[in-house]
Amino acid sequence: MEQGKQGRDMEATQEPTSPAIDSGLGPIGVFLIKTVIVSAAIVVSAWIMLGVLDDFATRRMQQLEQTVRTATHEDQRRGDAA
Repeated sequence: MEQGKQGRDMEATQEPTSPAIDSGLGPIGVFLIKTVIVSAAIVVSAWIMLGVLDDFATRRMQQLEQTVRTATHEDQRRGDAA
């Protein structure tokens, strides 16, 4: 008998989670608010990711420039010595 009661307590309800928002906006308004929140989260995440990628690309370009400078200076020294 105890398990049957426990199973009913665990069932999901169909009530809205925030009745204050739901009462004034209607279903389309709630959908729009949720859409804006998700879109803002996606934009912020993309902004952060682009910043990280930009920093990574900048470091790689600096490493490449340093490598090219080092290689060209060695070639110039060899040419001067010959």
